[in-house]
Amino acid sequence: MTLGELEDIFKKKLCTSVYAYVITPLNTKFPSKLVIAAPSDNRINSAEVERRWTIIRESFKKCKGELIGVSADGDPKVHR
Repeated sequence: MTLGELEDIFKKKLCTSVYAYVITPLNTKFPSKLVIAAPSDNRINSAEVERRWTIIRESFKKCKGELIGVSADGDPKVHR
C-alpha cells in the first residue's frame, strides 16, 4: 500500500487509525524500517493482532532472521 492509497482511505473515512509495524534492528548502524501500515477501524481483536505477528515471525524465519520481541503503544489487544 502506498502513502497515497493510505491517505485516500482516511479521506473516504474507511478507517480511523493505522497499525504500523516497524522493524528496529539491534545494530544501531541500521535504521528502523516500516514494514506494514495496516488501516484499521479499531475493531481489530487480540486474535487478529496475534495472527499478524505470527505471519511477521514466519516471514522473518524464511529470511533466516529472528524477531526477538515486540513493543506497542499500550493497546490492550496487543498485550493479551
